[in-house]
Amino acid sequence: MMIRHALEDIDVHFYALPIDDIKQNPIWVSYVTSRTPPFDTAYTNNPLVIELFEEAGIAVKQPPMYRREQYSGTEIRRRMLADEDWKHLVPDAVADVIDEIDGVRRLKRVSGTDGFDY
Repeated sequence: MMIRHALEDIDVHFYALPIDDIKQNPIWVSYVTSRTPPFDTAYTNNPLVIELFEEAGIAVKQPPMYRREQYSGTEIRRRMLADEDWKHLVPDAVADVIDEIDGVRRLKRVSGTDGFDY
């Protein structure tokens, strides 16, 4: 939802295809290719996904991370939990969605129960 709003906000035309994690690595690439238009290259930074696509003979490119230490989800959630400024780190449309769903309050509510230490 946040990605959709951010892309629409800057007039990027796109079509998103949801791909479920079927938790069956040996057939995952086949599952993906059966549910998408043909493609030559997969873009990912996930080591497992890289391995699976390369084993299937599909080229993989790893997009460079942009200022990862500042623009990471972990850092943004840490700032939310610490009541620090975070909105300047996300597109306006994303901040609007987080506000609309009361995301900071929801994050604070679950942060003590999910086992993560921000």
